[in-house]
Amino acid sequence: MNPTNQFDFLGFRFFKVRNEVSGSIQSSFAKEINQYIKIKYSDESFYKKHKFSQYIISVLESSSNISKEKLLILVNFLKEKYRINPSWIMLDNNSECPMYIEKDKHYESISKLSEQVQKHINKVQDSINDVQIMLNKTT
Repeated sequence: MNPTNQFDFLGFRFFKVRNEVSGSIQSSFAKEINQYIKIKYSDESFYKKHKFSQYIISVLESSSNISKEKLLILVNFLKEKYRINPSWIMLDNNSECPMYIEKDKHYESISKLSEQVQKHINKVQDSINDVQIMLNKTT
């Protein structure tokens, strides 16, 4: 499956993700997306209008034909479920984009620092409470 026209790269990339990352057949992949739609949007009319099928996946992969709404749903699904970088999917020349979204190491270190600060604040608060109790006993 090689891209042959201006937008075939989309179908090729979705094909690659489905086969290499998800490892599922088209019908199973459509079911995964539909579960995502049900949970994410929890609106039956929205679900019915935007439901995926094996046929839709097949058409997307072979001719890159998909509505804007379904494209957005699919890109968000891949981002949230498999951490696929939307830029890697959407940009014509994606050679400088990583396929996966990397975990933000700064966020992780900030989270750890925040936990440490919170523990320290709790200890200080406990000490203040102890001092208040001692003062109340002496008065």
